[in-house]
Amino acid sequence: MKETGKNRGLRRRFFPVSNRSCLLPGSVPDEGDKHLKNGLPEKLRLLIFDEEAVRMSDQSESEEKSEVQSCEFAKSTRRTFLSRLGMAGLLASARPVASAVEESSGKEQVLSPESKDAIPVTLRVNGEKYDLRIDPRTTLLDCLREHLHLTGSKKGCDHGQCGACTVHINGRRVNSCLCLAAMHEDEEITTVEGIGQPGNLHAVQAAFLAHDAYQCGYCTSGQIMSAVALLKEPCGSEDAEVKEFMSGNICRCGAYPNIVAAIQSVRQNPKPKAG
Repeated sequence: MKETGKNRGLRRRFFPVSNRSCLLPGSVPDEGDKHLKNGLPEKLRLLIFDEEAVRMSDQSESEEKSEVQSCEFAKSTRRTFLSRLGMAGLLASARPVASAVEESSGKEQVLSPESKDAIPVTLRVNGEKYDLRIDPRTTLLDCLREHLHLTGSKKGCDHGQCGACTVHINGRRVNSCLCLAAMHEDEEITTVEGIGQPGNLHAVQAAFLAHDAYQCGYCTSGQIMSAVALLKEPCGSEDAEVKEFMSGNICRCGAYPNIVAAIQSVRQNPKPKAG
C-alpha cells in the first residue's frame, strides 16, 4: 500500500523505530505481531483518531465563533452604528477641548493683577480711594465688578447699547463697558451702591419701588443711574421727552410705562415714599 503524507507523519510521531512499514494503517503486519489489527494496536488507533476528532472539534468551534462574531457585526443596527460613531467623535475632540482649556487658563493668568503688564491705577469710587494694579486694557465695568466687587453695575451687551452698566463719572452718566479704568484716575465715580442704602434710599430708588418699575431687575441699576442723572439734565416735562432721554437704557421686560411714571413722580415730588 502506498504511504500517504498523513500516514507518514503519524508513523514518525508514534513509532520512531526502523521497522515501521508494518505499523501503517492498512498494511500487512508481521506474523509475530499478533496484537496488531489493521496495522495498528487497537488502543493506539483509538488514541490517534480521538486526537484527530478533538482537533477538528476545536477548529470547528473557532470557526463557529468567528461566524457568530461576523454575524453580530453584520446585524449592527443604525442606533449602535451612530453610538459608535459618536463615541469616536467624542474621543477625537477630547484632546482639542483640553488644550483649549489649558490655553484659556493661561490667558487668565496673563491678565491677572500680578501680570507683568499690570499698571498702578488709583480710582475714587463712591467717595473711597482704591489703589489697584490692573491690566491697562481693563474696562471700568470689569474693574468695578472683578477688582472692587461692586456688582450692582451689570454687564449686558458689553457694547454700550443696553445701558445696564451705566455709572456716573463726575456727575455725568456713561457706559462703563466702553471706558478704560486707567483713563479715569482721580475722577469721581459713582455706582448704584453709592446713591442709596437699604435704610436710606435715593428718591429714584423709592419711586421705582412704589411704581413697580422693574420686572427681572437686570437693567434696573442702569435705569436708576440714568434717571438720577436725568434729574439734573435739561429734559422737558412731557413723557415723550423722558422716554427720549432714557432711550439709551433697554428694558427687555417692557416696563417702560412704569419707569417713566416713576421718574415723573420724582420730578414732580422729589421725596416720594415707597408703597
